[in-house]
Amino acid sequence: MERKQSLHNLWLSFPLQKKVRVMVLPAAAALAAAVALIALAVYFGIGGFKGILDHQSESLKFRQAVDAERQAFDTYVKQGTDESLEAFLSAGDGTREALVLLPFDSGGMSEERYAKTWSIWNLYESYVEEREEFLSMEDRGDTYIEKIYELYEIQDYLSEYAGDLQQISTEEGNRQYRVILPVLFVLAAAVLVMTAAFAVSVFFMGRTMKRYLVEPVLLLAEEAARIGASDFSGPDPSPRGGDEMAFLIRSFVTMKHSTKGYIETLKEKHEMEKQMEAIRLQMLKNQINPHFLFNTLNAIAGMAQIEDAETTERMIEALSRLFRYNLKTTASVMPLEREIAW
Repeated sequence: MERKQSLHNLWLSFPLQKKVRVMVLPAAAALAAAVALIALAVYFGIGGFKGILDHQSESLKFRQAVDAERQAFDTYVKQGTDESLEAFLSAGDGTREALVLLPFDSGGMSEERYAKTWSIWNLYESYVEEREEFLSMEDRGDTYIEKIYELYEIQDYLSEYAGDLQQISTEEGNRQYRVILPVLFVLAAAVLVMTAAFAVSVFFMGRTMKRYLVEPVLLLAEEAARIGASDFSGPDPSPRGGDEMAFLIRSFVTMKHSTKGYIETLKEKHEMEKQMEAIRLQMLKNQINPHFLFNTLNAIAGMAQIEDAETTERMIEALSRLFRYNLKTTASVMPLEREIAW
């Protein structure tokens, strides 16, 4: 449990780039291995099966060519026309071409198949000599008839050898197929395993990207929208790990609180300014009232003087001097002697 927790903490401490690299590299390796195994399976399977089919096809073509030459020879013997001779010679060229296409490599085939192919070549060379000798004969006597039967016999042997070679090629192909098939199954299983590993890597990579990149970005976007609406009441996003996204979240939370504090400071300052304005207004009002009363008293004193009311005039002037003294005096503490004098 402690080891698992330590590994989890170590994973959280990785930067985003390293996390992505840790997830992408196994996925890329699994994909590359799967592609390589598929290519190997295709190459091995197609190459192996192609070789089997090619060998069987070449053996079959040679046997068909031998049978076609035998049939052309039989037609020529019966008809003896120039057209039948030309068809026989053409069939002979086809047999030669089919024989040349037969694989004849001691290192690339079984000993049995190599021996049979070698026997066919030897027999065919003998057959060619007999055929040339037959075609050059002008006497149509007993020797000519014997030569015909000799060619028939050699052609039968060639056809028999061709059939044996075809059977050997088929059996050899079956053996190769039985060898190739398990290998293909193993390669297919390995491809499935690599594909599954790639899928798992992609799944964990997507999960990691969602958990450590997509979800934090969505959370930051939601919190930014709330802050844009002047709502700072939402809970602070909690970062996980020490990667770049966690650093971004911490910086965002710090910026959020700084902005909130700045706005609160501005509000407090605004409130203080409003209070100061109210005080200034009140002080202005306090200044206006004594001036208004002082001017009013002077006007009343002037009226009393016009009406010869001396006592009223002196009383009003005394009160006016008292207001003047209060207006001119700004100190909060005054000597008692001065206060008494006034």
